[in-house]
Amino acid sequence: MKRFFLIFLCALFLMPSLRASSTSNGSIEISKQKIVFLKGAEVGAGYLTIVQTSLTSDKLVGAKIKSDSKEENKSFFTRLTSIFSRDTPHPLIELHDHIPSADNPDVMTMKPIKEGVEIPAGSKDSNGNGTPGKPVNFERSGKHLMLYHFPETIRNAPETEVILTFEKAGDVTIVFPINPVSAEKEKPCPCHNEASS
Repeated sequence: MKRFFLIFLCALFLMPSLRASSTSNGSIEISKQKIVFLKGAEVGAGYLTIVQTSLTSDKLVGAKIKSDSKEENKSFFTRLTSIFSRDTPHPLIELHDHIPSADNPDVMTMKPIKEGVEIPAGSKDSNGNGTPGKPVNFERSGKHLMLYHFPETIRNAPETEVILTFEKAGDVTIVFPINPVSAEKEKPCPCHNEASS
């Protein structure tokens, strides 16, 4: 069993990287995207609006930072040691939402969305014209992308690429502005200090 695991691990690291598509058949529209980091912290939040224009609903099931070429060119040994190192955790993105606390309904708590976020299908009117589905907003005090362990090089960059994974549309790569001027007074979210669970 251990031998099989080691073979699988080697194959995983040695296989060529797959390039994610930046579109998804034109059916997924994403706008108002931005990332906000708390000053000096490795934690932040991503906000965006997602609209489905096709007649089939979809589901956002995950997100991750797009690896840069430097990461892809690292040796097998370097990648392996960095994954198991406790000193250099990898950037992590989770889908989160704010829900009323069980103890106090007036207090909102942050919780990971493990089942994914439904993106409603579009429709057609009586004339056969297509109408986009209801927008799904990721915003402060609501659904958002929770970012953990992001290095200073990314936090201080003007933008970064994030891969959003949809159940049907697959991977969609989106450029997120980081700490744009419009977000200068924002904090990532009211409960940014909570640990990921």
